[in-house]
Amino acid sequence: MPMNVKAAKEILDILTIFNGRLQSVFVDVAKEVVEVLTASSVSLDVEQKEKLKLIQDALALESSVIDMANRFIHYIWVQGNYNLNSEFKNAINCRADPQTDHIADWTNCVWVFESNNISLVDCNGLKCSNQNAWERNFLEVDFVETMMAWTERPKWVDFFIDNMRIILDKKGFVAIGDIMRMIILYFRGGLYLDAKIIIDDERNDFFQHPKTTSDQLLCYQTSGRKENWSLLAAQGCPMIHEMMQECMQKYPHERVLRRLPVNYESGKYFTSHVDLHENFGPWRVISNGRYRTDIMQAHNTLRLTNPRPQNSWENSTQDNFDWTPIPGMDITHVEDNGHCLFAAVGVLVGETAEALRNQVHEAITKNHELRQRIYGEVPPNSVLSARIADLANMTGNVVWGGDEEIRVLSVLLSKPIVVHHRSGLDQLFDETVGGVGQQILGELEQVPPNALRLYMPTPQHFDAVHAPKSSSPLSKSVMK
Repeated sequence: MPMNVKAAKEILDILTIFNGRLQSVFVDVAKEVVEVLTASSVSLDVEQKEKLKLIQDALALESSVIDMANRFIHYIWVQGNYNLNSEFKNAINCRADPQTDHIADWTNCVWVFESNNISLVDCNGLKCSNQNAWERNFLEVDFVETMMAWTERPKWVDFFIDNMRIILDKKGFVAIGDIMRMIILYFRGGLYLDAKIIIDDERNDFFQHPKTTSDQLLCYQTSGRKENWSLLAAQGCPMIHEMMQECMQKYPHERVLRRLPVNYESGKYFTSHVDLHENFGPWRVISNGRYRTDIMQAHNTLRLTNPRPQNSWENSTQDNFDWTPIPGMDITHVEDNGHCLFAAVGVLVGETAEALRNQVHEAITKNHELRQRIYGEVPPNSVLSARIADLANMTGNVVWGGDEEIRVLSVLLSKPIVVHHRSGLDQLFDETVGGVGQQILGELEQVPPNALRLYMPTPQHFDAVHAPKSSSPLSKSVMK
């Protein structure tokens, strides 16, 4: 007999959710309750509406829970000799016992950033070597070599590898570990554990019948707090992909990372590295409510212990690090619409993008000597002549300003122009009388005091750099 609305409301009141999941015996009846109540016009009180939403979420999760195909336990040792670490020894002893049947078919992987091992072998896409420590066998995987061999890796993997090389020089091992675990789980799937984490009972159901979700990264939870020292995900987890793309957009630029202090000098761990972990890295994105998902929602038998819950940076040294790309300067963002060079310079000289475009176009069409100096020979009906003709366009075929137009602006404004790149490269364009032409500068060195300064957060965009203005915010958006 079909369920009526009254019965559906009564069952709604007694259904229980534990760790975001329904007991399997109630899944079918919960589906019918949701179907009846959402199809009817019956009114529900606030508590019932919240309960109905919880059940809908639990049913959605239920449909995404899958058997874990890849039985890997991943842990990371960025750099150095893990054989000398007692915490690592205790942890590996509980998760790589060849005599323990319940984990015999799990592969234990210790990922190092770069192993410098010339005897690596390919093991199903892992560039690794067989290792034995404390009578335990495991794979030592070279992270960089493995990623470089992964031909279908997303662009954000290369982005973070480049940044991790910089952070490695600063001994920012925590920040590197944050990023590596996300990439590893996306690449291979499985269970990630910090090297210190103890598995309380390897005989529990998780290791015999591991489950995860098809679309979510799952965090371990202790006392209501979600942790990133244990993570679970399926290979190619779309949530990780989305998170890392978001993290990439907000991650500090290379020139900023190069200014970080080096950790552990004189025994100090600096607060800037804490910020990098907590406020810029993947953990900031995980902490966002959209992404915080409990590992117990997929499997409620996994039991783990963190023998050292205190973070290694609890007593870090305050360094008041300046996270802005150009220390002591503000950056005004201009709209990314093809006019950014002229709009950014316009912010600095009080002109509109249109006015500056027209001035550049007029100068190079009327001044043959200037055109020859900047562009060289301009054959009629050539691509270059068409580019020059289109320089004054504000709509339609918009020409983006580049190095040549910066040089012309330097002539017209009688000022050198410095372009700061996110990589740390700085270019000087000085076409003023007696100027030095175009040069590469060391980062923030030898900047002429009268120079106009621009910042390129991407290879295709310019923003304006100027002294701080107490009346304007750091990243005011401008379109002229």
